Amino acid sequence: MPFRSTEQDYRARVARVVAAIVADPPAEHRLEDLAAIAHFSPFHFHRVYASVVGETVSSTIRRVRLARAASLLAQGGESITQVGQSVGYDSPQAFSRAFGQFAGQSPRAFQQRLHSPANVGHHDTAEALADAGFVVAAISHPGDNFQDLSRQQHLSAFATRPVDLRRLVDFMTSSWAGRTSVDANRVGAFGFSRGGYTGLVAIGAVPDFALRQELCPAGSTLPMCSEFLRGDIPPPPMHDPRIKAAVIVDPLSVFDAAGLKNVSVPVQLWSSEFGGDGVTPASVVAVRRDLPAAPDWQLVVGAGHFAFLAPCPPKMANALPELCRDKAGFDRVAFHARFNAEVVAFFMAHLPPD
Repeated sequence: MPFRSTEQDYRARVARVVAAIVADPPAEHRLEDLAAIAHFSPFHFHRVYASVVGETVSSTIRRVRLARAASLLAQGGESITQVGQSVGYDSPQAFSRAFGQFAGQSPRAFQQRLHSPANVGHHDTAEALADAGFVVAAISHPGDNFQDLSRQQHLSAFATRPVDLRRLVDFMTSSWAGRTSVDANRVGAFGFSRGGYTGLVAIGAVPDFALRQELCPAGSTLPMCSEFLRGDIPPPPMHDPRIKAAVIVDPLSVFDAAGLKNVSVPVQLWSSEFGGDGVTPASVVAVRRDLPAAPDWQLVVGAGHFAFLAPCPPKMANALPELCRDKAGFDRVAFHARFNAEVVAFFMAHLPPD
């Protein structure tokens, strides 16, 4: 059994290989080329990879390619036959069989189901993490999601969001049928926008809504502003110590140094250049400055707030241009290849297997 430092080195090398596969699924990915990325001989690499990841290299490549197919199906710009060919399947029948084993449904059924922002918002990032061996669970916050916005403008939603996340972790680690696949000591959190707020609270941050009074200008009729003026501010929820690492993306911030002082887990912090939807670049920079330990900082030049959402299918792009269209010159597809690879590499580094 190697020493712990050697184990960590092996995991870091394997993480680079997984990131390379995720970044370019259709590539040939010859064993000797991947071994070179990890600085191993092909024979030794094959054994180390299977030990660290829990499957062979070829199994990872197959799953990553089918996940890319799922992404292309969600975008809707190509036929099912074209999608299959783009990820290496010569016949629609072979692709449908492989995809059915991967997704539990045919490509057509999968494509028909993915038609709303709620389903496609971060699907590519979730798929990349699943391809890297993580169990991924997404949460729909009651009253604060794309289908139901009834509580979105109330402060109570900010109080219950971290509680929802805690309940999800409870379920996945104790009640879910596949709970034996979940390592309760290797839980990570990913959050964007309000989800970024949620993730920060879950890892120990304490919000102070008085810090963002510009969100409630004079005469505002937003329920949360009336609640704030009346002093109807819910107590801050408890953090969840089971979360050992967090990717926080363009967060809606109501935190200062005092509110962030108890954050002790590794954080990868992403910021768009232009912000949006209540998120300002300055507020994200302040989170970077005020975290007790320097985060893995990622500034995305040319990006607006919604660039972190997955590239939109054509119908969704036409219906929701404010979510789907980026500033001239910004390539969301290319950016997401890098974004997903960086997220996977971060969690691989900070949530390594025992």
